This record gives sequence, C-alpha cells and structure tokens, in this order.
Amino acid sequence: MFNPTDDKKMRTIEDMICETEIPEYSLSTKIIERLGEIPMKKVATQGSTIKKTLIATTAVAALGLGLVSTGFISPAMADTLSNVLLVGSLFQDSVDNNLKSAASNSQIKKLGISDTHDGATLTIAEAYHDGERLSIALSLEGLTLKDDAIVGDYESLGYGQFVADEFSVLMNGEPFNGILNVGPIINSDHSVQKNAALLQITNNDDQPLPDQFELSIRIKLYGIEDYFEFQVPVNKESK
Repeated sequence: MFNPTDDKKMRTIEDMICETEIPEYSLSTKIIERLGEIPMKKVATQGSTIKKTLIATTAVAALGLGLVSTGFISPAMADTLSNVLLVGSLFQDSVDNNLKSAASNSQIKKLGISDTHDGATLTIAEAYHDGERLSIALSLEGLTLKDDAIVGDYESLGYGQFVADEFSVLMNGEPFNGILNVGPIINSDHSVQKNAALLQITNNDDQPLPDQFELSIRIKLYGIEDYFEFQVPVNKESK
C-alpha cells in the first residue's frame, strides 16, 4: 500500500542530494597537500610548466597512496595513471642545449623498446626528432661494463660494448645513407651517463629527415653472439 509518509521522506532525501554542494577540497588537492602542504590556489597561478609538474606529481601521489585500487578514480583514469612514466629523461641534464630544452618541455618521446640476449637488455629508451636530427637514447642493463660505458675504445672493447663495424640502420626498409653518430650521453657538467649511449641520425647535405618513418636498428655488443634488433616508429615533434 502506498504510504504518503514514505513518499515525503523520499522527496526530502532527493532535495538534500540536489542541494548538496560538491566539496571544493578535491582529491587532487588532498594529494598535493599530502606531498608538500602546498595550497592549490598558489600552485595554479604558476603557469604551464607548473601545471605539467602538478599533473605528473598528482599521478605519482595517486599511485603511491594506492588510490588506483580504492575505487576513488575511474578504471579509465587508473589505466592512464598506471602507464605514466615516473622517471626523468636521459637528456634532462644534457650538455646539448637543444636536447636539454626538449626534455624540460616534455618533447622527448618515451619508447622503452627492449631486446635481451645473454642476460643483457638493451633498450631504445627515448627519442627526439626535431626535423633536422633524430636523437635516440640507448640504455643497457644486466651487465657490468668496462668503465660503465656502452661506447668504449674501439681498440680495446670490453664485454658488452658497442661494435661500430656491425651496426646498421634501415629507414622504411631501405639502407640509410645519411650520417650516423654513436657516442656517450654527456651531462652539462661533462660527466658521462653510465650504461647509456646516444645515437644521432641526420641526412647528408643538411637535408631534413622525413616527418614520419620507421627505423630498423641492428646493434652488436662485443662478446654477445646475437644481434640486438629493434623496430622504432619515429614522428617529428610538433613545436
């Protein structure tokens, strides 16, 4: 039987829901204040660079606080946060100002393409294509390298170091006839990053590289029988 009293209670509850304001003190605010007691209003006035940092910091905090598994965020957001790279660029302190600037402006593409042989994992970690030059950062794990350097003295290579004579690159399936340079990643203080290398690719006669292409890279490391092979999609960074 219909009860007018029950109906009145339901309307009262509905009115309370509609009139309830969403708290301005959001989850992201709580995360930021947990990290450094930073008022949201102060952060929001610092410009686009701070906004990028805020987004990344919020993602880190969400993961660190275990919020992904608590139901406070949607499955789609959880998937996005789980794929956020929490490490900086290998170029962030480069002596090369163009690479350093690209890293600080989040223009470096994170790739993470790996191949493993004999316990050594070589990774195409990241890349930056500015139109004139393609810069690729390599990193190596699983080996103790001579002088912690992938690129060593050609006359006395140590186990796991880069063998220049057996290095090859195809662009869209065709041999690349431009300029290939492989060397260490040098920091602004002229120190060398450990277990990392820089591959730079340019065309002859200062001709620009295509905006989009695919590289097939084949690398030989001294003392390891199998080649490390990679398929690397490349896109020019829009400015």
